[in-house]
Amino acid sequence: MNTKLRWTVIGRSRITENDSSSTLMSLLVNDVNISDLWRLDTLNINDPAENQSRKELEEAAKEHFERSVKRDNEGRYIVSLPWIHDHPPLPDGRKIAERRLNSCIKALERAEKLVDYDDVFQDWKKEGIIEEVDPMQEIKQGQHFLPHHPVFKENSTTKVRPVFDGSAKERNTPSINDCLEKGPNLVELIPSLMNRFRVGKYGDTMSLDMKGLMKEDKGPTTKRKILSTVHRIFDPIGFSCPVTLEPKCLLQECWKLGLSWDAELPLLITERFERWKMKLPKLNALQIPRCVREDFAEDSKLSIHVFCDASQSAYATCIFLRAESADNTSCQLMQARNRVTPLKKISIPRLELLSCTIGARLAKATISELGLEKIPIFYWVLEIRKLTNPEDWRHISGTLNPADLSSRGSNAEELVKSLWWEGPNWLRRPIEDWPVSETIPDFDVVNSEKRKTIVSVTNTTTEQLEYFSKVSSFRKMTRITAWIFRFYKNAKTQKKERKGGTLDLQEVEAAEKFILKQVQSQCFSGNGKLNLQTFLDSDGLLRVKTKISQRSDIPTFRFPILLPSKHAVIGKLIFEKHVELSHAGIQILMSSLRENYWILKSRKTIRQVIRTCVICQRFASRPLEVVSAPLPEDRVRDAYVFEVVGVDLCGPLYLKNKTKCWAVLFTCAVYRAVHIELVTSLSTDSFILALRRFISRRGRPATIYSDNGTNLVGTSNELKSVDWGKIQEYASVKKIQWKFNPPSAPWWGGFWERLIGMLKSILRKVLGKASLQFEELCTVLCDAEGIINSRPLTYLSEDNEDLVALTPAMFLQDVKEIGVPDIDQIDAKRMNKRFFYRQKLCQDLRKRFRIEYLGHLREFSKICNESKIKEGDIVLIGDSNVKRINWPLGRVIKLYLGKDKKVRLVEIQTKSGSFLRPIQRLFPLEISQSEKSAVPRPPKSDPLSTMIPDGAPTSSDSPAVPDVNPNVNVCSRRR
Repeated sequence: MNTKLRWTVIGRSRITENDSSSTLMSLLVNDVNISDLWRLDTLNINDPAENQSRKELEEAAKEHFERSVKRDNEGRYIVSLPWIHDHPPLPDGRKIAERRLNSCIKALERAEKLVDYDDVFQDWKKEGIIEEVDPMQEIKQGQHFLPHHPVFKENSTTKVRPVFDGSAKERNTPSINDCLEKGPNLVELIPSLMNRFRVGKYGDTMSLDMKGLMKEDKGPTTKRKILSTVHRIFDPIGFSCPVTLEPKCLLQECWKLGLSWDAELPLLITERFERWKMKLPKLNALQIPRCVREDFAEDSKLSIHVFCDASQSAYATCIFLRAESADNTSCQLMQARNRVTPLKKISIPRLELLSCTIGARLAKATISELGLEKIPIFYWVLEIRKLTNPEDWRHISGTLNPADLSSRGSNAEELVKSLWWEGPNWLRRPIEDWPVSETIPDFDVVNSEKRKTIVSVTNTTTEQLEYFSKVSSFRKMTRITAWIFRFYKNAKTQKKERKGGTLDLQEVEAAEKFILKQVQSQCFSGNGKLNLQTFLDSDGLLRVKTKISQRSDIPTFRFPILLPSKHAVIGKLIFEKHVELSHAGIQILMSSLRENYWILKSRKTIRQVIRTCVICQRFASRPLEVVSAPLPEDRVRDAYVFEVVGVDLCGPLYLKNKTKCWAVLFTCAVYRAVHIELVTSLSTDSFILALRRFISRRGRPATIYSDNGTNLVGTSNELKSVDWGKIQEYASVKKIQWKFNPPSAPWWGGFWERLIGMLKSILRKVLGKASLQFEELCTVLCDAEGIINSRPLTYLSEDNEDLVALTPAMFLQDVKEIGVPDIDQIDAKRMNKRFFYRQKLCQDLRKRFRIEYLGHLREFSKICNESKIKEGDIVLIGDSNVKRINWPLGRVIKLYLGKDKKVRLVEIQTKSGSFLRPIQRLFPLEISQSEKSAVPRPPKSDPLSTMIPDGAPTSSDSPAVPDVNPNVNVCSRRR
């Protein structure tokens, strides 16, 4: 392409990180944006574009308020929050609010002010301002908790008031202030209000009161003290800015000296500050006329005069309103601003341009506030030209310029007697008598401020070869490099002298040295590395001088090669050595590497490399842990005996005729009673018969829990095939709800597994090696049932006067009495009395059960470190019946949350399909994202439909989700 730079090649090019590039940049600045020289951020003198964008946001906030404000039935005004469009998701903030509340309560208790603080909230609650939150209530979408803390003011009418912190947030999450529009800043309206206050005919007199500043402070003069003194003078229209310039300059000098906030200042700065403070009360004698139009006639000709000046200390501007009538001319100061020059040195011409910029901005704001757009303006240049006309600008000498006082500073006494308040005397004369000055420019200064043409040439070269990052192993990388070197040498020699065959040891070592040299050139510059004594050997490699250099040993052990810690090539070198040493640990691997290399932060680097080894992770990973879940409602609610049942089978037991039989154990989930039946097979029909016998003798349960035994699943399917709608319609019998625990999670059925173990222990001790008939074995099981139901559930006291310990049998049988009642004496009254007595006994038993048994279940048995798992993690699926080397790999594809928002069940994708597993069966592998993506996902197939019904499991560790996804294969446990 033919350009202004003549013919140029342009097109798409393949660029990698290893390419060398040369860049030529040419920058020519034609005009200067003054706002880029120094950013001004103060009242009425900030960037107009910034003001415009802020006004647009404020108008939008006002429109939102007017659109959403309404009045409720109680007469209160309600308005919706001004949310920022597309704000990030806002968390509920409950955790940080609870932490702040706990720490606040402890602090108030120590100060003995908790009652006073609580009274405020109780009053708010009575007035309907706030409402109490149930700590057990589930947090709804959109709810947010705000932390608060008290503020005490003993000398105020409100002694204590809560202050809410809208900026509180967790790490990497937004606060509620980040998600809401800020609204208009009313502080910026103060200069406008004060200017309009001075224009009116009537109003209160105005004066500066500096008495509050003269409280004697006997402490040392510090930077914090100077700043505190300056901030006490609140002057939004800048009348006192010449006086306040001196302490601001002192603060800047403190910054240059690097002094801390509470360090005592040097004597020179302290003396200057004390002299300034001693003259500050002189401002009390100052009288400023409130009304600027007091001496103006109605036909007065008004004009605005803006004075600007700059010095090495500050740049400043001030505005005067001039009124000229037939018999009088007067001037009054309206506003002033000054700014301390930045620490970076800026030339006087540029500072004067800054003063002109803030003068133009301040004049525009003042004219807009007073409604004086049509009067002439005189200013005594990109953004300046936008705000003003060039012909309005005039030059004045520094001795006649009132802005000179603000740019150089003055004390209070000089300010009262100066021309600061009414401007220079010639401003009251006709315009013909105003000073005219024709300046001759200093060309040396002008040339020094001219923008130059900038030419930048950048040459970037990266020595790393491209195949370094593409080769998977260090050995392969070395052999490729060795083959390249051989090709290079053979290409330079005659055919007869070329070398062939396999690579020899010298070629491989030369290639390895070349690779390590490339790594050192990228990571090291100079010799002194981390307090190590290094030197360059004859091959150009950087080696470390050790304390055993005088030992008679191999050179690589006495002078190892220095290698960096964070480099891909070094990681491949360590991993190859790790595999070569049969996946050795950190200590053995470090010792082997120290034979030849000195790797910086070697232990940390080796640990990180070993963590990427899948084989090591397979044998070293530990199972995930989760805190114990609260007991489900079915375990702690008030229910009749055997209303909620857990069922399981144990066996086989052998009869005398050499046949097998199994015990079916039904246990009450609430009162822990058991019922045992004997079946001769594991078929579904045999279990259904046992279930029928249980229902006939103990009553029909509402909910049955079990594991995934095939006979239990078959029974559930048989129950599902029944038309429960018709049965409920005619017989008022509800459907039995069957809930299954996830596969490979026997602890989810702990309340029946514990009793199965107790039954096995009794049979093992009673039967021994004996074989019984079927009826005899049934009798033994009934005896075992009675023993288990007689076990104490609560504490056994040694005191005879204490109550008898609760047992499950108490809820199954009446209290035993001695004697037989006389049937002739039983009448209706006695029967009713007996019925009420039995009811009272049941109620007393339930009360004791709640206090003595459930009361002890409130504490968690153990505390564990909760493991974190997320979708996409690669895990090993543990199985106690399979060796660890044969455990399959899987990917977490779905998490199931419990009612306490904890993950205890996940869905795993393997090459065989999808399965549900508790997280205690999962062993995480610390694999990088690239390695995770390399794990193959199995092809999609039509999954087998599960035979598990839908419904929310309520096991102690089960989540509030359906038992099993109907599109997921379930591995049932074979018996």
